[in-house]
Amino acid sequence: MFAFAMYAKIQADKDKMTNAFYIINYFFVRILSPLILILIFYPVEVLRSLYGVKWVEGSSILGYFAIYAAFLPLFSNAKTLAYSLGKLLDVSKLI
Repeated sequence: MFAFAMYAKIQADKDKMTNAFYIINYFFVRILSPLILILIFYPVEVLRSLYGVKWVEGSSILGYFAIYAAFLPLFSNAKTLAYSLGKLLDVSKLI
């Protein structure tokens, strides 16, 4: 929500748009990378500590969900950027 308001406010300045998109993705990657690696390499421990022993069976698929969770914020940020630029057709083709 915050990103859309920011993008809409600075949509006329291409340099600011580029910089804002870069900064948001920069922090997404830096914050999510360690979390994703933990979910990929230690899924059993994560599920056991969060949900208990009965959920450990789901640890085999947690690595795949971790990869999805890594890319979802990046794609969502790109989608928000396209919405704020008025490129709704491009977003609908992407989805």
